Amino acid sequence: MIVRLARFLVVILPFVTQGCLLDIAPAREPLDATWRSHMLAGEYGTWFYGEKREYVGPDEIKSWPGAASGTLYGITVSDQSTFGGGGWSLTGGIVGRVKQPAASIELFGKEIARVHGLMRNVGPKDFSYDFFLVVRPTGTHRGRLVQQWRFPREALADRPAEDATPGFPHIVHGYLSFDEQSKIATITISGLLKPLQEHIDLSQEPVAIQ
Repeated sequence: MIVRLARFLVVILPFVTQGCLLDIAPAREPLDATWRSHMLAGEYGTWFYGEKREYVGPDEIKSWPGAASGTLYGITVSDQSTFGGGGWSLTGGIVGRVKQPAASIELFGKEIARVHGLMRNVGPKDFSYDFFLVVRPTGTHRGRLVQQWRFPREALADRPAEDATPGFPHIVHGYLSFDEQSKIATITISGLLKPLQEHIDLSQEPVAIQ
């Protein structure tokens, strides 16, 4: 009996140390790099554990990254440690787009959720958001990152006490507009403690070419 128990511990211990029972998530940085690579390459879809799942969403733009992930322009990258330990879910896609003759101006949003256990549960403090302004010249799938914004959980506004999920963060939305005359893109992010509105000069980008 003791020998069998010892053998069982030898087999199970590596899985425990990889996060099964300790809720240790895999490193997030490689997942962020993968998500960004798909974004710049104009590759949309859902990847679980490094494998792409076949899914084609509707051809529409949604301002909330969580909803954008289910569209034709969605990107989801998820991974989890061995046997249902901690993990990450990075969901998002294009939340705003303005097409110009020389280039497409695109605002991407990414919702980052730290998930727990086999049921992939999340708590009020498990969310953060990234947004990216990308210019993609016409005739190529490859885009160029112009600017990035990061919003940790501390920057997100809480839902009110009367909400069904009090303490969870507000849904964060991203909006993009572009003035053709001045070549200024305006990015607006709502759902933050301090809502953001920033003006980006794109006069040196391909979008300025007529």
